[in-house]
Amino acid sequence: MRIKTVLFVFCLLFAQLIFSQEIFKRFSLGLGRVKNEYNGDYGNALFNLSKKPYFSTSALLSFNISPAFDIGVEASSGNYGYYIDRYSNFEGGKDDILFYLNYKLNNGYLLDFESPFSPYISVATGTAKYYENNYATPDPTIITGKNDRLFSLGLGTNYKLSRKFSVRYEFLYNFTNNDVHDQNRGNETLSIFGTPIFPHIKKGNDNYGQHNLYIVYKLSDPRDKDDDGILDKYQKK
Repeated sequence: MRIKTVLFVFCLLFAQLIFSQEIFKRFSLGLGRVKNEYNGDYGNALFNLSKKPYFSTSALLSFNISPAFDIGVEASSGNYGYYIDRYSNFEGGKDDILFYLNYKLNNGYLLDFESPFSPYISVATGTAKYYENNYATPDPTIITGKNDRLFSLGLGTNYKLSRKFSVRYEFLYNFTNNDVHDQNRGNETLSIFGTPIFPHIKKGNDNYGQHNLYIVYKLSDPRDKDDDGILDKYQKK
């Protein structure tokens, strides 16, 4: 099933590269901050401003392959966890990397190419690694034994500030293949979750959301003399 999915995405990208007009052919670089929001056995921090925030620093490299699609990679490193009280919590570090495909809505059909807003739908896959970053206690603050494979869905938009710079916001929801990183008061076979000690439990694996805010810089293309992001031969006269 996974091989079929990869082949389908590859064919989709290949078709876009061959048959689409090459209006956009340029790289973009971005730096930003990420707010990580856990959703697991301890509870749900998604869109919950009352919960302790955990932040990462992030970077992205994006390439416009057609008027409708971007591909790219983004990576972040920082803190991750969930806090209820001094006993019910976990916290550690998290590094993740995602390879994404974005479908842009300002593709000439839904929104104009030259719209200052560029909303998009994102699909991504990648991996996450966890590590301890608090050694003040002998007890583990996060379980680090397994990396996560990620499958991510998201929505976002770019807002053009100038010909070179834009602001980018996106929300990604990351599905993982593990349910162990928060089990710092038990283990894989004996967990407190769903017991009288801690009755709450989430079915399935732990997941997390990410609010990403970037400043994005577009690199120049010699075929775009006025540097507005649209190749000269497709520019409106």
